[in-house]
Amino acid sequence: MENSYGLDMESVSMERFQTMLQNKDLLPSRRLLLEEMDAQFAKLKAAGVQTMADLVTLLKNSASVVKAAELTGIPEEYLKVLRREVGGYQPKPLRLAEFKHLSIAEVAALQAAGIRTSFDLLCAGASKAGRATLAAQAGLPEALVQELVRIADLCRVMGVGMVSAQVFLEAGITSVGEIMTQPPVTMLEKTAAVYAGREPGAAPITMNDILFCVDAARMLPLVLEEDLA
Repeated sequence: MENSYGLDMESVSMERFQTMLQNKDLLPSRRLLLEEMDAQFAKLKAAGVQTMADLVTLLKNSASVVKAAELTGIPEEYLKVLRREVGGYQPKPLRLAEFKHLSIAEVAALQAAGIRTSFDLLCAGASKAGRATLAAQAGLPEALVQELVRIADLCRVMGVGMVSAQVFLEAGITSVGEIMTQPPVTMLEKTAAVYAGREPGAAPITMNDILFCVDAARMLPLVLEEDLA
C-alpha cells in the first residue's frame, strides 16, 4: 500500500507537470512559476530533469536549490517556489486529530485498533471486509468507518483537504475513482451546491478547481475495492 498512497512522480513527465501548473489556479505566492515558464522548464529538461521525480531529487533541500540555480541558470527564488509547489503533490497522511468530527472516544477506539493516520485507515479498510473487521475491532459503526476510509481516499488528491473531502462525500462523490470518472460539469453542479451551504461567503468552487482535481486524481493509483472492481 505504501507505494499506492500518493502520486507516482516517476510517471509524470515535466511536460505534463507544466500543463497542470498552467491549468491550475495558483496561489498568488506561486504565480511566479508562470513567468517565462517555457524557458525555465526547458532549462530544467536540458539539465536532465525529465519527470517530477527528477525534480524532487534536484530540489531535495535548500542547499540543492542553490546548486540547481547555478546548474540551470534559473533564478533561485523561482526554484524555491517550484520546490514548495512540488511538495504539495506529495500528500502526507492525515492524523486522526484532523478528523474534527470524531469524538475523543472514537479516536481512542481507532488508536486501540492500530489506526493512527489516514494511511492506516486505507490499509485496513480498502475492502468491505476490511472495514467490517475494523469496525468490529474498534467497536464503531461500519457506516462511520466507511465514511472515514472514503475521506482518507479523497484526501490523497492534490488540493483536497478535509473540508473538500466532506463536500465531495455530501455531493455523492465518494472516492478517487469517482472523481476520475464523473463528468466535470456534474461534479461542479453537485459540489458547488454543497459548498455554498457549508461555507457561506467563501469563494465558490470553479470549473478550474474541478478539472485540476480530476487531472490530479487520474495520476493516482486506485486503492478502494469498489474502484478496482
